[in-house]
Amino acid sequence: MLALALCYEGRFREALALTGKALDTYDPTIHRDMLHRFGQDPRATAANYKAWTLWHLGFPDQAASAIEANLRWVRELNHTNTTGIALCYGATLVNIWLRRPDQVERVAREALQLADEMSLALWHAWGLIHLGWALSQEDAPAGLREIEAGLREARQISAGRLEPLHLSIAADAYSRAGRHGDAEARIAKAFASLADGQHLAFTAELHRMRGAIGLRAAGHACGEAETDFRQAMEIAREQKALSLELRAARDLARLLAEVGERQQATDLLAPLYDAFTEGFETSDLKEARALLDELQA
Repeated sequence: MLALALCYEGRFREALALTGKALDTYDPTIHRDMLHRFGQDPRATAANYKAWTLWHLGFPDQAASAIEANLRWVRELNHTNTTGIALCYGATLVNIWLRRPDQVERVAREALQLADEMSLALWHAWGLIHLGWALSQEDAPAGLREIEAGLREARQISAGRLEPLHLSIAADAYSRAGRHGDAEARIAKAFASLADGQHLAFTAELHRMRGAIGLRAAGHACGEAETDFRQAMEIAREQKALSLELRAARDLARLLAEVGERQQATDLLAPLYDAFTEGFETSDLKEARALLDELQA
């Protein structure tokens, strides 16, 4: 539980250490009945947050492996709410961050089926949002229908957890669909929702996304976008969130290159790319590598 709180505060290294302790002390014989007493298995929950922290700290391959191992564990347990947590709090979110829409769609549809069968309102709402993210990667309007349905369901049950992230997902989908006014309204709501809970972990990505949305809406809004990208980098650096810092640096480097600052763009992005030791087949790192090659050509 403390690791969870630290995750939302953006204190990822501390959270990772605590999830490690939780997993090390879990005894599958002694502690398995905790899922009946508390409604969820603590090993599965700790593994979710271990994957969260690994991705943010710059270990995407390890994050993916942790999620797959956790899904195998919860299928062995066969406990409904624990499965819902592993699907919606773990597998879909980490795969969204890994930008793997096929995996997100598969897991989200499983979550929705489980939620329908067992009347689990929270997992149904989040399953719709996450399914919408996956669908929006190819068809933004189709994805938006699912995202908005999920947001409505979440509001109906007053589920505010993850709201800034989910609103940012909607904002990005609206932006890619060319509905710039709706995108700007959604990202503004995402920032407003930060004040309603401990969601500091999402602040850097919200700044980066607001900058990207502004550029799509009005290509001349370079100054505001640069400010947001630099703010995102600063927050991510403070949180030791290398994956988030790389994303912001990639977008800022692309912007700098477009205004003729190619060397500055290279100097900004190259050290962050070089700091990674894994994940070179993920979308973020492949895009960063392609941009560096273009800048250095």
